[in-house]
Amino acid sequence: MVLGIDIGTTGAKAAAYSMDGQIVAEDRIHTPWDVSRHGEADIDLDTLADSCIELLAKVAAKCPDDAALVAVGITGLAETGAVVDHEGRPRHRGIAWFDQRGAEELTALPIDVRDAFTGVTG
Repeated sequence: MVLGIDIGTTGAKAAAYSMDGQIVAEDRIHTPWDVSRHGEADIDLDTLADSCIELLAKVAAKCPDDAALVAVGITGLAETGAVVDHEGRPRHRGIAWFDQRGAEELTALPIDVRDAFTGVTG
């Protein structure tokens, strides 16, 4: 079996596949963002990790008892980075791509700078 998880903006999806590419088990959860009424959107990275581990365990529990896991793949949240300390622990909450902090500053930039910025960052 191979197990994969895609951590997306609205949800995380996980699936277990047989070696011939058939889906054996799958499940999903809501991505646990904290969104304020002011447009701030961030996530506790330990909570996200715990949620994803629980999701993977749920999918694995649906697999046949004799299934051997040979690989795990992880993808998603490319727009959310994490600053970690020397032990690999998050130093700050993850900030969502749709967070509104900085919107006023972006609007105040000269139009050519703003266009170039959003052309690179989205």
